[in-house]
Amino acid sequence: MKPTILLSLCFFLFALTPYLFPLAFSQDPEQMKDAYGNPLVPGRRYSIVPALRGSRSGGVSPDKTGNQTCPLTVVQEYFECRDGKPVIFSVSGITPGTGTILTGTHLDIAFVEKPECADTSKWVVVGNLTDYPGAPVSIGGVEDHPGQHILDGTFNIQKLDCGGYKLVFCSIENRCVHIRTYSKRSQMCLIASQSGTPFQVVFIAAGGGNGVRSTV
Repeated sequence: MKPTILLSLCFFLFALTPYLFPLAFSQDPEQMKDAYGNPLVPGRRYSIVPALRGSRSGGVSPDKTGNQTCPLTVVQEYFECRDGKPVIFSVSGITPGTGTILTGTHLDIAFVEKPECADTSKWVVVGNLTDYPGAPVSIGGVEDHPGQHILDGTFNIQKLDCGGYKLVFCSIENRCVHIRTYSKRSQMCLIASQSGTPFQVVFIAAGGGNGVRSTV
């Protein structure tokens, strides 16, 4: 069966299956790979792009939403030809540029380029915004989000049986929710949510890659 058909089937199954909270990770850890089959390495640059390409299917970048004056919200680019801004995955205890990343590994995600107006480019989840059906994924520190609550926790990545991966956020209590997209005023924002369909992604080494692109 073609990867596109598998991914479409996966999307359909997610839509029909009630989502359980917290997530249960029964799969054994596997070495994560980019879209060209190469192992993901902490500290290297990758673009996060949707496994299903088509309308509204670019990569992820920081952007302004609402009344923000600084691009703090992580959103999906509109055009398929745009892979978004590259990120770096950091794993505690592993020197950048060495080792590999396994599914389920607790990690930090940060954009390579930091907006001058932001304290940091590290991804965070903001938990008390009522105009979202979940907690928006943003960048920055406490100073960048006055009056808002940044949730304590880490990200990890899980492999999907039908191809690609999903991003997951786990609190310090190990309560986990997946990351999905949410359309808000013509922008596609990333949010941490216990409902909806996970954002199915693959990873492309910044600057491209060699070989035939895969979705696992």
